[in-house]
Amino acid sequence: MLRKKWFTLIEILLVVMISASIIVTMYRLLETLPKVKNFNDARQTLIQQTNDAMDRFAILFQDYTVDYEEYFNRKNVGCTLKNWYCKERTHYGNWNTNHQLKYSSTCSNTCSFGEYKNTFWYYGTDTDWDWSSVWDADDRDRWEGVDAIDPSNIKELYLISHDGYRRIFLRRYLHEYTWDNKKYWSWYYWIQMLKLRWFDAWSTHKVDAASDSGVFDGQVDTWACDIDQMFICTWADVNTTIYPWFKLPGSIDDWWVDLFDEKINILNWKIDIFPIRKPDYARASLEQQINPYIKISLTAWLSDHLASNRNWSWTGNFQYTLENIFDTKGFYIQ
Repeated sequence: MLRKKWFTLIEILLVVMISASIIVTMYRLLETLPKVKNFNDARQTLIQQTNDAMDRFAILFQDYTVDYEEYFNRKNVGCTLKNWYCKERTHYGNWNTNHQLKYSSTCSNTCSFGEYKNTFWYYGTDTDWDWSSVWDADDRDRWEGVDAIDPSNIKELYLISHDGYRRIFLRRYLHEYTWDNKKYWSWYYWIQMLKLRWFDAWSTHKVDAASDSGVFDGQVDTWACDIDQMFICTWADVNTTIYPWFKLPGSIDDWWVDLFDEKINILNWKIDIFPIRKPDYARASLEQQINPYIKISLTAWLSDHLASNRNWSWTGNFQYTLENIFDTKGFYIQ
């Protein structure tokens, strides 16, 4: 008679332990795979969005160059940070009795935007200076001038089109977001853009103002937002009949548009511009460059509170930094 064999207790326990180990391993693998996928997706999104940001800058710089006049305004007005942008408004070159800038001693308090370039020249040593003949200044003859940019305090990017009719401002902004129907100030920064167009409307900023002698005199004096391009400024109309979609910005936050995807947090950005003196008046300088260039260093990460999947929260320490130098190829002789 054959003797029946059974599993021993040790063998049974061994099988149970191996099976449990396999199950736990498979569970952890299945739990980890989505996180790995989310991490890779998040990293790829961050790299793509940051590269897209630099690509958009490159596209902008094809039509725009450094706005030395606006940087000169900023240098004189100053820049105290508010949510990481300059809270002192330069009024974007719009001139009237309520929109005067803080000028240096080289320019009276009635100067309009078109006269800012006069302040780039040195004064006091000229022998043939004649305010009515600005192109005969000694400083221009010698290709000398003053610095238009404070290199230690560049917080925003100011650009002007080659034809001088359009301006673009870029700033880093500490953004407000809504969560559970409540508004919060986050530690997430976005890049915002304001785009303006030139009008010859003088101090009243209305091209139909017959009593204003400065209208259509060829002077650059009014800069307004294009509502059709989503820059919905809320102050004065340029003209309700001829230009119904153009209004002047009425405040420091009116009307900036978010430039990039809201999931991207611009953790840091640094702007360097060279030369800091307008090239047209700096040819006597040893460091003179033919074309102004801009160097932008950008560090980005994902905004966790906007992520669609909470598994992204552990990717918050992943950062991506890019640095690029852009030659604006500006037609700077004006």
